[in-house]
Formats: sequence, C-alpha cells, structure tokens
Amino acid sequence: MTEADSRPSVRPRFSLSSLLTLTTLIAIGTAVGLAYRKNRSMVQQRDTLLSLSSRLQVDSTDELALAEMPKVANDFQSWNVHVPTEQDHELRLGIGEVSENGIPPVVSSVPISAGPHRVTLYTGASPSEGFRYAVYVDGKQVIEESMGSNWMPSGWSSASSMSWPREPNLDPIPLQLSAQRYEPKRDFGKGSGHYFNGRSDNYVTKLGYRLWIDLSDRSYRPTSPFMGFADDTEYRGIGLRDGLRYRPSSQPPYEWKFTRPELNTEDPVLRIS
Repeated sequence: MTEADSRPSVRPRFSLSSLLTLTTLIAIGTAVGLAYRKNRSMVQQRDTLLSLSSRLQVDSTDELALAEMPKVANDFQSWNVHVPTEQDHELRLGIGEVSENGIPPVVSSVPISAGPHRVTLYTGASPSEGFRYAVYVDGKQVIEESMGSNWMPSGWSSASSMSWPREPNLDPIPLQLSAQRYEPKRDFGKGSGHYFNGRSDNYVTKLGYRLWIDLSDRSYRPTSPFMGFADDTEYRGIGLRDGLRYRPSSQPPYEWKFTRPELNTEDPVLRIS
C-alpha cells in the first residue's frame, strides 16, 4: 500500500437538507433583491406623481412649505402652501426696485393663518393692463395693486426670476413664491423697431416684484449700494451695484478692469495696468 493510498480522502459531501437550505437562501436573496428594486422604482414613481399632481409634502408641521401647481394660463401662478402654527405669518407683495439680493418695498400684506392654503398670483405685467398684480388665497382676492402704465411706459423686453436673498441669520427662512425683474425696452434708433438687448447681471437694480410669506414682525433694512465684500455669495466685482465695479487680475497682465453692468454690458469701460 502506498503512502497516497493511506491518506484519508477529503471529498465534499452534500446532504439533501443542506442542498435544500442553500436553494432556499438563494431564492430568498433573489426575492429580496427584486423586492428592493421594485420598491425603489415605486418610490421614484410616487415622487414623480406627487410632483405632477402638486400634492404638498410637509416633513414637519413647524416649517413653511410649498408645491407649485401646473399653470392653467400664462398670467396666473398657483401654489399649495403650508403655514406653521408656532408664529404669526403674513403674505407680502413687494413691488419696485429690486435686485438679486434686494427686497422691494412692501406695497401690501395680509395675515395668513396656520395650515394648508392655495395661493394664486395674477400678473398683468404690461402698460395696457397698468402693471396690475392680484393675489388670491383659497379663491378669495386679498391683494390688488396697480403701478400704472407709466411705471414702465415702453414695456419690458425680458423678465428673469430671482431666488430669495441668502440671509444666514434668518430663522425661519421666508418662503418665496414668485419673483421677477424686468429689463425695460431700449429703442436705439428712430423707427427701427429694434431695441438693444445686452448682457448684465441680476445684481443691477431693476423694476420688479417679490411675493413671499414671512413672519409678521420681521422687517428688512434697505439694500446696500455697495457689493463685493466677504458676505456676498457671488463675486461680481467690487464697487457699486448700479455704478462702477472693478475686478483685479491675479495673473499677467496685471490690471484692473472697471465695468458698469447698469449699461447692459460686461465689457470694461476702463482698464488700468
């Protein structure tokens, strides 16, 4: 008998019970994986359907929340909103000079009670309609303001939306529903029928509006005419919001570029090397 014949043979042995157990574990793992993928797909579909249906999702009853509803007409916007119960809130409409980090004067405000509401804004933003703004809460008109046809006699060439100014010390943060700033038409030539549409930025002061929900006892200071300091969220040059700004270059050729975005151009009006 050789040495190889004297060694005990090591062969895998499977009993019927172990095979059944292994088959069961594989089946359970496969079922769990399929269920997980199906659940994730259904959750994504649910979120999409909720968004399309404008159903309001409130994670906490102590927070302001909104869900925008589909537009039924060009001049109407509607939102489902939730107002918390802890503090008194009001719905505010500000119209006038506004910028990306500026708040226009509040022309009208009304208290808004805690709980769910539907808010609708009508914007008749044209000289023919006298730049009329109307706000409805739960189908009832609560605000109506008209700036008159002379507010922007030639109308506007473009309108851009604005986010709420970033104020790190505000708690809770106001809930903005809508905000627009208008670029007035500029006619450069008699009978040409054309207007100049240059490039500017949203920090330049223009006519516009903001609609938002805020604490009843909260007020705001006038927006500073200066910009470009450490508390600015975006670097758009250092200087005046509606005047000259400069941007020093850190690479050759070392120069200061002075711009005036109020003129609807980002090209330098002066270079100093």
